[in-house]
Amino acid sequence: EEATGVAEGGAGAQGGRSRKVTPLTKEPQYRNFMIAKLGGTLKALDGRAITDSERREAAFAASSHYELFPEFAGVSMTPAGRSRAPGTSSSSTRSAPRSVPSHVSGALPHILIHQRSAGIICGASANQLPRRQSTQSAIRSRVHATCLTSPGAPRHDVVIQGPARPRQFEFHPVWPNVAVVGTTEGIVSVIAADSGAVRAETRTGDPTGGGAMEEEGGAVLGLCWLRSNPNHFVCGTDRGTVKLYDIDRMAEAGKNPTVYDYEDFNELTSVNVNASDELIICSGYSNCLALYDLRSGVKLDTFQECHSRHINVVKFAYTQPSVFATSSFDHSMKLWDLRLPKRDGHLVPIYTRNSEKGNVMCCFSPDDKYVLVSAVDNEVRQYAFDGRLDRVFDSKPLRSRHNYTRSYYMNQSDYVISGSCEESVLRVWCSRTGRRLRDVDIGDATASFSRAAAAAAAA
Repeated sequence: EEATGVAEGGAGAQGGRSRKVTPLTKEPQYRNFMIAKLGGTLKALDGRAITDSERREAAFAASSHYELFPEFAGVSMTPAGRSRAPGTSSSSTRSAPRSVPSHVSGALPHILIHQRSAGIICGASANQLPRRQSTQSAIRSRVHATCLTSPGAPRHDVVIQGPARPRQFEFHPVWPNVAVVGTTEGIVSVIAADSGAVRAETRTGDPTGGGAMEEEGGAVLGLCWLRSNPNHFVCGTDRGTVKLYDIDRMAEAGKNPTVYDYEDFNELTSVNVNASDELIICSGYSNCLALYDLRSGVKLDTFQECHSRHINVVKFAYTQPSVFATSSFDHSMKLWDLRLPKRDGHLVPIYTRNSEKGNVMCCFSPDDKYVLVSAVDNEVRQYAFDGRLDRVFDSKPLRSRHNYTRSYYMNQSDYVISGSCEESVLRVWCSRTGRRLRDVDIGDATASFSRAAAAAAAA
């Protein structure tokens, strides 16, 4: 029952304390951490007996410098660890990992994106990328990816050989390391994120998938995978087109990749599919929403005057097929339920919550306990599902009305990651305590990327 050594990665005993710095504090807390972690089972550490007063001091120090140990909160680490392994999920709304089709495991040298159990891809802005030339093979732009294996050990990689001017991406909910990427020029690519290969590809203006453009493709502004049929995803463009694609058809040359071509929604900004894969909802540069039947392709309804200004993002909840949220530059986020009766012909929100600035986006946590709302210039708020303000994630504003901020959940609902378009820093918070865990500066990688893009354009 006596700990005579030091854990792997620790230092030798010097005055009973390691000089290693822990991930979440700048103070050497090795001894306090071990005493608090192991509790009464540890009688001595590094040849020195542990007193009752030292145990009390260690408990206080650990609570000050560390997040609450999961086992103290009644959480078993075994299922939690398994659920966070790459390609797995503990969410009840997601299916077990399935085998990936052969066309998603080949190799074509187009894009390389490294995804970890908690990762996010950051697309480069349009002015950093060379213009598209006559053929896609002439374009080899770079995509900057930032991967966080944990807040204590962030890392970022520069990912090369990507499609031109990426605008939107969405990781697959079932297959690990598979994502769909859309560009400002209407190219839609299904990629194997671990190997960097493009497995299937089409253009939004190509009705056959054979490269013959019937009309100019619009910039891809919305992508959403289906959960019930992992081969299908919905794509929306700035020209108002909304289509359901099949990646098996995309992989076959000359075959029409479109399953359904829905009625256009003018000036589209966002598209999303509900939890049961029955409904598609679209928002745009207007104050209305459009609801489609996913399987028949029929537009079911149009909800007028949902906001006083245009709606940036609409998102369905993960577990409740009829509930969705909207965010708008009118400073409001609204939660809606399709089951509620209309009033004077208008859908009535469950509640409305306001930010100080215009809202850029909103999203649900994977367990639907929270709604995360991001407004212009680093204003990020987390609400409980019932509308109570849970916390505000404080970050210094730039006082710029063009500093658009976006935030997402990582590791299910453990962390919140946030970034703004006029800053090179990604910020990571603990979603439960609001503690700011880490700032990751991707400026150096972005500068390298810009130099490489300029060289590619000159060549």
